[in-house]
Amino acid sequence: MVRCMDKRKSAAALPTNLQDILTEKQLGALRRIAAFGWQLRFVRKPQSQHPIPFVRSEETDTFAILDDDGELFRQPRIRIRSSNGN
Repeated sequence: MVRCMDKRKSAAALPTNLQDILTEKQLGALRRIAAFGWQLRFVRKPQSQHPIPFVRSEETDTFAILDDDGELFRQPRIRIRSSNGN
């Protein structure tokens, strides 16, 4: 798992307490999809909403999210900044 810092704050993009903030179904899905090359990249924590885990396929360079039921949603309607800040 890659550890990086949130660009806006000094908080880690991957919290150390995943078992406390993600659902059991999301945690199980993370274990299953890892076998297919998907890695957890960061977790967004919108105010008054459930945390949203973002995963990335290194093979296809594709981002997806895991919903509360652990389903992989490959076409999230959320803009993801590139590493150059755009």
